[in-house]
Amino acid sequence: MLEKESSEKIHNYYKSPRISNSLLSSVNNPRLFRLKRDKPELFEGDDRTALRIGSAVDCLLTSPER
Repeated sequence: MLEKESSEKIHNYYKSPRISNSLLSSVNNPRLFRLKRDKPELFEGDDRTALRIGSAVDCLLTSPER
């Protein structure tokens, strides 16, 4: 029974809507946030930019000597 409940919780978690990094980066501007949420096709390249910035920050934190 516990395994079934756990499996259902995991399924519901992945079924829930997500917020991308690029959408989170626009949270301080409500108009931009809403536009990105309602028309994501206008901002397709933003996710790649957020991923590159996130990777750079990760490199700085985990391998600062490089």
